[in-house]
Amino acid sequence: MIAADHAIACDLRCRGWAVVPLDPRCRVLLTEALAAARAFFARPEPVKQAVAATVATGYRGWEAPDSHGHTAGLIEAKQGYVIGQEPAPGRSDPRVRAVNPWPAGDPGLAPALAAARDRLLAEARALLPVIEVAMGATAGSLAALARDPMLALRVLRYPAVPPDRGPVTGIGAHTDAGCLTLLWQPDAPGLEIEDRAGCWSLLPPDPDMLVLSLGDMAEPLSGGRLRALQHRVIIRSPVVRHSVAFFLDLDPDAPIAPLPATAAGIAGSGPVPTAAEMLAKMHERDYR
Repeated sequence: MIAADHAIACDLRCRGWAVVPLDPRCRVLLTEALAAARAFFARPEPVKQAVAATVATGYRGWEAPDSHGHTAGLIEAKQGYVIGQEPAPGRSDPRVRAVNPWPAGDPGLAPALAAARDRLLAEARALLPVIEVAMGATAGSLAALARDPMLALRVLRYPAVPPDRGPVTGIGAHTDAGCLTLLWQPDAPGLEIEDRAGCWSLLPPDPDMLVLSLGDMAEPLSGGRLRALQHRVIIRSPVVRHSVAFFLDLDPDAPIAPLPATAAGIAGSGPVPTAAEMLAKMHERDYR
């Protein structure tokens, strides 16, 4: 393992997140996906409502402002578009492998978002051995749970905040439900992460970096060595903020229990949930 990978593993153990240099080709694909999504966000409301993310679509499609919230009673000032992996014929399941909805009259959105999704899946797979090191797990044990994984790509738009207005919550404080998250934030600030001491820190945008963080599955998989950190987006910028987030949620039937060679038992006892079960609970928590 190269020194850069050791540094990432160390950061995951010590602070719960890390930054990963972005390959130039990946940046091109993300830029194209963002441009396509921005054009969609500018379309009339009825066009967007026709592909709204609901339980029937497996929560894929357009996320309207206030439709997806992490804090009860809080309206989140953002909109987004979410896709997953296209299911194989006969394997569509709204719970974990739904068909992606696409708006009429927008032929460029699907290929742009799909290309970014596929490239970020490759980036995430390349990071699994690094995360295994951070977890202290047997080599290949985490990758074995991601042979045909659930995943999601989410492109987000946050409104600009005028200088005479106070901060606006773009996303309330929460942890992600899956295994790992890769976030690209190229233009405006807003992402804050809570450290283990309970202090919030702003992570400035950087178009040449991905932010790697861990989801709720990391703690039991690592036997308690790693855990997901709370994060949020607070908008203070007069410039519109965009981001692209990729979530790797493992195979639907993957058992979320300590991996081989981790400190088994620290994560608690009781029934072992599957990745699909953990993801379903997140959907119940976050969608209105």
